[in-house]
Amino acid sequence: MLRPGQKGKLPYYEPGVDTRLVEDDNSKEWKRLYSEARKGPYLTKP
Repeated sequence: MLRPGQKGKLPYYEPGVDTRLVEDDNSKEWKRLYSEARKGPYLTKP
């Protein structure tokens, strides 16, 4: 998230936003999330 922030693509801080480390449980969902995150910041809305 730091590099996109440095390039002005994302704000450094947005109130109410957090970062979460998702442990690799070898599930299909984890693999999907990992694949998306490798492309760039993966953002979701509640």
